[in-house]
Amino acid sequence: MFAFALVAGALFVLLYALRPQRPLALVRRVSVAAGAMLTYAWHSFPWQVIVRASPAADLAGNAVMTVAAAVLLVFAARRVAA
Repeated sequence: MFAFALVAGALFVLLYALRPQRPLALVRRVSVAAGAMLTYAWHSFPWQVIVRASPAADLAGNAVMTVAAAVLLVFAARRVAA
């Protein structure tokens, strides 16, 4: 529990340091969101199924959502770069 609070506090300090007062604030915000989204997508694979489904359906659902997250991140990165 203490480690979680320590990591959450460090993340808060990092995000506070990257607040939108610098020219690259939007790029930094997208990169932090991309890291969080990809970490969430990566961690979705080893979790057990909550709703009864075959292992193939579970894997396919995780893969589809991960690809959708990657497409969304590419769209956001292109929009920020433009």
